[in-house]
Amino acid sequence: MSEIQNNWKPRTVLSVKIIEHKDLKFGWFSGSKPFVTVNCPWLEKKQKYSTLVKHKPTAVVNETFRFVIPDYLLREEQTVEITVLDQGRIWNGTLATFVFNAFSLEMGNTLSKTFVIDKEGGELFVEFLKDVREKPNYRLSTDICEEEKEFRKRRMPKVKDAIEAVLKSSRFNFEPNMDFDLDQTPVISVVGSGGGYRAAIGMSGGMAALKDAGVLDTLTYAAGLSGSSWYLCSAYAQDGVRNETQDEYHKWLQRQMENSVYWTASGTLSDSKFSEFSSLKEAHCQPNGLVDRFGYAVGKNLLGDKISHTMSQIRKQVSSGEVPYPLLTSAHFKGDVGSDKFRVHIENTPHEISMPRFGFNVATKHFGSHWDEGVITRECPEFPLHYYLGSCGCAFSVLLNSFVQSGSEADPKLLAWINEMRNQEYTPHAFTMAHESRQIETKTLEEKGPNIAKMPAIPGGIVYNVKKMVTDRTYLFDRTSEVNNVVHNLKEELPSVYDELSYTSCPEFQKIVEELGTRYQKDIDRERPYLSVCDAGIVQNVNVESFLRKPRFSDLIIVFDSNGYKSDDFFDYKPIIQSAVHAARNGLPFPNIQIKRLVHEPPTRFLAFEGETDDCPTILWFTLCNKNFKEMEHYEPKIPYNESKNKGRPFNDFPVYSSGTHYGTSELKYSKLHFQQLHELMYHNVTSCMPYIKHHIRKAVARKMRKVERDRLNGQ
Repeated sequence: MSEIQNNWKPRTVLSVKIIEHKDLKFGWFSGSKPFVTVNCPWLEKKQKYSTLVKHKPTAVVNETFRFVIPDYLLREEQTVEITVLDQGRIWNGTLATFVFNAFSLEMGNTLSKTFVIDKEGGELFVEFLKDVREKPNYRLSTDICEEEKEFRKRRMPKVKDAIEAVLKSSRFNFEPNMDFDLDQTPVISVVGSGGGYRAAIGMSGGMAALKDAGVLDTLTYAAGLSGSSWYLCSAYAQDGVRNETQDEYHKWLQRQMENSVYWTASGTLSDSKFSEFSSLKEAHCQPNGLVDRFGYAVGKNLLGDKISHTMSQIRKQVSSGEVPYPLLTSAHFKGDVGSDKFRVHIENTPHEISMPRFGFNVATKHFGSHWDEGVITRECPEFPLHYYLGSCGCAFSVLLNSFVQSGSEADPKLLAWINEMRNQEYTPHAFTMAHESRQIETKTLEEKGPNIAKMPAIPGGIVYNVKKMVTDRTYLFDRTSEVNNVVHNLKEELPSVYDELSYTSCPEFQKIVEELGTRYQKDIDRERPYLSVCDAGIVQNVNVESFLRKPRFSDLIIVFDSNGYKSDDFFDYKPIIQSAVHAARNGLPFPNIQIKRLVHEPPTRFLAFEGETDDCPTILWFTLCNKNFKEMEHYEPKIPYNESKNKGRPFNDFPVYSSGTHYGTSELKYSKLHFQQLHELMYHNVTSCMPYIKHHIRKAVARKMRKVERDRLNGQ
């Protein structure tokens, strides 16, 4: 199902557009900073808007404010109060107040009116319009937007040519070269994990490996969350995605990461551009918070001179189809509600921001605007890219009590089930999933620290406040990114979009999925003026769901996993299990991951999970496991390296996850050496398995050909 029946009822909307103020006169103690407020006091919602402060007596404003009129008030007096004020240092001075009755406006006709402010020529030019909106400003559909479809039309011929080139160069001649049509071209996507700078660097190494092997141009999509979303925002802003520009971009990225985000964050206190950004949000009645400051600090390092660029500006790069289509993942949470009880998955693209669970989509440029009953009542400037660095990549919005207990907000039942499976006896096969010799790892998850949430509450006391801080992400210091609520006051029901549940691809999951139940999504809070948007990685640090759904279904998914594992000797592979379980709960196809085998798998650089049917994707999972890489003798790094200055250790001999390393998730400054070590590690892990990638590309083509032929025979 792509289109959803929209039960939105038409609304009568009153629009008040402030065109210009002219020749204003100010008093002796004036601040000479005029602005205009518009108010409809007869509306129950008591909405009142004000224009941006202007610094000139004559200025073009061109700002429109909209008021949704309930049906029962259509025959009542509709008074509009317009006040011209002057922002002073101590108080605001009123220059003039005007009252206009909009009841007599002819429906659909614009009325221009000039208000005289004073006898010396001061004037205010205003336009009034009352009309009926037949459609809301959001799009209700499970399908992708038309702009993304246009991108795919331009991208797929390039993908087809790249796949043909890869198949010709492949050493795995399991099948003869295949001739396939454009509609038989498989969709290949790459997905990055969370993990701060470590994830951004890991993704850079993986993308470089794909580029050098000619595989980068076979990608249709590139997605990330948290740290990998930082990489994607930076790469697209700096035009570092193309084959011709990637190497130079990675050199630039390495230099930028030598600057500490912590020092950059402290510098935002006196940063004029950040002050302008905050002031602009405040002037448009948008919430400011700590996450905005953090995102800006990361942006100063990773966006450079493109710090003020927007998501919409990335459209220029993707419109021609020369590069993969970017997708960033975030999530909507509630302040004191655990993600196992409430979570809304959000997809951020250059064209739309979507909540797929409801089939709810809004234009990216309107995501931060003011909404009422599905109508944009005040358009606000589009968020810059550094906003997404914060909202998609700020993990300190996690509920602290969940973090203390589990290290994330993963469902406690799911974590207990994984632990139970790990404790069960299992006889390993001769080879691992990655075709490597096997070593048994029998460690189990350790119990975490005390449950702070169970501390006795003393109202108003220190313990009470500590408890509230660890059980509510918005208490005292709001650790989420707040955005104007896109469903504010919406009366209509939003659909709950589900596919039919099927456990056939992962039979081991049937019991736990039945116990956890379907991912029933409660409705979004329509009364609160703001939504809390958070880093999706605090629940699930790799998200492939966007490419399991039909609109973007990917035949082959390549994952760069830079998660923070317990040690170099023990990977719990929880991100893989979580991805499979969440897919099953949402009725989405996911290949069989053989859970009992996986939870006993030693750390490995590569895992392949092959779909058993043509309607199930194959997922190739790469990690930052430094086992094969460090065993390479006489490895020549890409940068000058002196072993004597590094305790006699070769460049490629270093731990990633053990205590005392330089690659922790909270490490937000990387030396040239440490950047290059991680970059070359992931580069090696992907490159050394490139024959397998090309083999699975070939198999993806075969599956797509069979699928297309099957659909043709079925008349689809």
